[in-house]
Amino acid sequence: MLLVLSFTALSCANDEGEVRSMAQSYLDAISAYDFAAAASYSTEETRDVTLNFFENVIIPATDTAFIAASIPATVTITAVTMLSDTTAEVRFVKTTPLNTDSSTLPMLKRNGEWRAHVVIDIPPYFQQQRRTDIPIDDLNEVAKKDSVAQ
Repeated sequence: MLLVLSFTALSCANDEGEVRSMAQSYLDAISAYDFAAAASYSTEETRDVTLNFFENVIIPATDTAFIAASIPATVTITAVTMLSDTTAEVRFVKTTPLNTDSSTLPMLKRNGEWRAHVVIDIPPYFQQQRRTDIPIDDLNEVAKKDSVAQ
């Protein structure tokens, strides 16, 4: 019985270290606006939905001066909570020249590897046809039309 408990404790400690390492890599990449690097630390859903949306819709609509002013960012992981054998939650603090925020990052174990799992709800006017072809200036107009149509 003691051997089983020792093995379980060692396994959890190992997973916690892997979660911490993968989360730090993901958070560092996101904080540097390096979506290609962040994708390599993410679940497939995070890559296909969240990172794609940010890279192709949000960032092009964001003032480049704001992005430049928010770099460099320092991310400090403050806690790792193992929720199960395949899920974990990472608490972190992100400090930029503009502000300091704290948040959490969900992590999933897929095919033996821990990955960041952040899937956002895409607004309906983007879901319909993945409407990233619309000029940013027209997005508010499209959103109004879509909300009236519903």
